[in-house]
Amino acid sequence: MAPSTSRRSTKKTPKIRCTKCDTEKPESNFYSSRGKFSSQCKSCFYEQYRNSYEPKHGANDNERSCKHCGKVYRPKQRRVSDFCGTKCKGDARNLKAKIERIAQKKQSLRLCVVCKEPVPSSARSDKRYCSAKCAEDVRGKINNASRRLRTNTPDVRISRFEIYTRDEWTCQLCNKPVNRNLNWPHKLCASLDHILPLSRGGTNAVTNLQLAHYSCNSRRGDKMLVGAPRTGLLIEGKRYFRVGEAAEYLGCHYSVLRTAIERGAVPSSKLDNKPGSWSYIATSVVEQLVLTGIPGSQQWKKTQPKSPKTISRKLRCQFCERETSVSIDLKSPRKYCSPGCLKQARKVRNFKEKKIVKCQICNQDMPLPDGKPTYLCSEKCRKANRKNRHIKSVTKAIKVCVVCGKDFQLPRKPGHPPKTCSPSCASRWPAIKSRNHWIAKKKSSDK
Repeated sequence: MAPSTSRRSTKKTPKIRCTKCDTEKPESNFYSSRGKFSSQCKSCFYEQYRNSYEPKHGANDNERSCKHCGKVYRPKQRRVSDFCGTKCKGDARNLKAKIERIAQKKQSLRLCVVCKEPVPSSARSDKRYCSAKCAEDVRGKINNASRRLRTNTPDVRISRFEIYTRDEWTCQLCNKPVNRNLNWPHKLCASLDHILPLSRGGTNAVTNLQLAHYSCNSRRGDKMLVGAPRTGLLIEGKRYFRVGEAAEYLGCHYSVLRTAIERGAVPSSKLDNKPGSWSYIATSVVEQLVLTGIPGSQQWKKTQPKSPKTISRKLRCQFCERETSVSIDLKSPRKYCSPGCLKQARKVRNFKEKKIVKCQICNQDMPLPDGKPTYLCSEKCRKANRKNRHIKSVTKAIKVCVVCGKDFQLPRKPGHPPKTCSPSCASRWPAIKSRNHWIAKKKSSDK
C-alpha cells in the first residue's frame, strides 16, 4: 500500500514593497487604516519619527552599563538612566542608606554597658551590649533580682531530682507521665512549678514546688490552681489584684468594675506609670467591695435604701389663694388648683389688658371695673341681658311644621330635630317633598 501524502496549502502570504527601504515585507509590518496599508513599513516610520526631533539634556538610547550590577543594556526610550531596571535602582538606594547609617555609627563611639568594650559599628543604633554573652548576663541578673524582690526570701539550693522522684515523674497539672530523657526546650520535658506563684508571695521551699511539663507550666503562668484561694500579687511588700482578677474574685463582669474605676468610685493605681499598662487594685479595697458591692452595679443598687417618692405637693392657688395638694408634674408645673381657676385667671388677664370696654347691650364706653371682668354697664343692662338669653333659649325650643305651618315644641331628645309636628304630618311630608322637587326641576328646565 502506497504511503498517504498530505496536501499542504500552497497559498503564499501577500507582501508589500516599502517605498523608502525598497524591500518587500509581509502585511503585518505595515500600518493599516480602513483596509489600506501605508507606503512605508513600521521600522521606517519609527526612524523618521526619531529623526524629526532632537532629545534634550543629553538623553539618548545608546548602550550603557548599569551603575549597580555593571550589566550592559540599551533603554527602550531615549532618556537619561543609570540602572537597568527597578530592582537595581531599589538595591542601590538601600545600599546607599546602609552606608550612611554605618558612617553615622562610626562617628559616635559606643561602649558596652557590661564590659566597657566598643560596640561593633555594624550593630543597630540602640545596641547596648558588645556580644550575646554580655546581654545574657545582664538579663539573668535582672530576672534574679526581680524574683528576690517578689519572694522576699533568700534563694535556697534545691535538688530537682529529689522533687521529680517525690512526684514519681508525673505532671501534677495534667496527671500524665513525664519522659526523663527529654531535655529543654522540648515542650514535654520536666520543669519545676510553684504551687503558689512567686508573683503572689510564694517561696522556693520544697513544699511549694512540684513537677510539671514545660508546656503545662508555661500555659499556667501565674494563675492560681483550681480550688485554691486567690491571693493578690506581691509587689514591693504590698498585695494587689489586676482588674480582671478582682472581677473574677468579686463574681462580676470585667466591664462593671472597669466602669466603676473610670467614674472614680473604686480607687486604683498604675504602678509602672506607663501608657497602656495594667491597673491594680489593693486587696483591702477588694475585701471592702465584697461586703458593700461595686458602686453602680445591680447588686449595689439593691442594698441602697430607697427614698420615698413624693406623689403630691402643696400648692397655693394664685387666683383663689386656697392651699391644696396637687400631683407633681415637672414638665408643666401648676399654679392654679383647678381648670376653673385657670380659665377665670385668663379672663382677668385678658380683661386687664384692655383700657376701654363697651357694654354688650347699650354699646357705650364704660370704665374698667374692679374684680371679675364684666361687659355690662348697669343693672338695667344686666336685666336686659338675662331676658335676651331667656328668649333665645325659648325660641330655640320652638319650630314651625313644614307641612301644616303650625308652631310646635321640640322634644328634649338627642339626635336630629324633627321637621313635622305630628305623625300624620310626617306621613304626608315625603309626598310633598317629592312634588316640590319635580316642580322646581320643571321650572329650571323651562328657563
